[in-house]
Amino acid sequence: MIALLSWFGHVIEIAAILLFGWTWLQMRREGHGSHVDLVLAAGYGWMLEVLDLWLFGSYHYAKSWWPLGPVPLYIPLLWAIILHSSMALSDRTGLPVWAQPFLDGLLAVLIDLGVDAIAIRVGLWHWGIGLSEGWFGVPAGNLCAWMWVAAWYGAATRLVRDRISRRGEPRWHRLLIPLVAYAGLLACLLGIGASGQWLGLRSQEQRLWLFAIQAAGFAGLVGFGARYAERRSLHRCSQLLSSLRWNRWLIHLSFFSILWLSGLWREIPALLIVSGACMLLEWAIQQVVSSGRGRAV
Repeated sequence: MIALLSWFGHVIEIAAILLFGWTWLQMRREGHGSHVDLVLAAGYGWMLEVLDLWLFGSYHYAKSWWPLGPVPLYIPLLWAIILHSSMALSDRTGLPVWAQPFLDGLLAVLIDLGVDAIAIRVGLWHWGIGLSEGWFGVPAGNLCAWMWVAAWYGAATRLVRDRISRRGEPRWHRLLIPLVAYAGLLACLLGIGASGQWLGLRSQEQRLWLFAIQAAGFAGLVGFGARYAERRSLHRCSQLLSSLRWNRWLIHLSFFSILWLSGLWREIPALLIVSGACMLLEWAIQQVVSSGRGRAV
């Protein structure tokens, strides 16, 4: 198992670089400046990681081949892929624009639920809590944060894109996306922390209720928005969307594979169930998106 884990981190690094490069090329072919947004998403991912490490210091990363300060290179690249794949799926549902960021958040945390508990057990990063606390060793606040990371980025990106395309604002306004998104994220993180203290939620298990309430709220808003969703016939699925969807599957399947190959599933069978359930939900959501009831991107 030790030999297996020693090369897995490097496989993730190389795979993330290849996936990011392939996605960037396809976004460039699609036009509309979306390849610039992908780079900005990576910058946003790096910025939020560095600032969170500095402000909260609740986790740290293992050494990597290509570090960007305290953050491995593959982390912001994977953030960019997760954020844009979540947005691509949300955009295609026909939901009102105000509801799409909430679906972004649910789609992003769907990956974290199935990945984070495995990643800490193979040494990619380490949280400052026990492996039996929280969500299989993952703090509840991290699950909440994932949702807001995606929601704020999705909201800021769509707003700026709309103002550039409809109002003719300068394209350099895209540079404001990471700053606006992180300001909103930080406000939400501080609010979640204050809420937990006010409610007297001291243990990680108790704080999981905050995540459950937040997830239910996001799902409720998406469900309400679905009542006003546009219903159009879809055009042929673009190569870019197909790539983004497959990128999500590669993330799910790579960690499912390491869970199986390392034998961790024997020690914690619940992780196998969780990983399988996350992939089942991913399949169901992608089937809904592909059903012809959303709108083309």
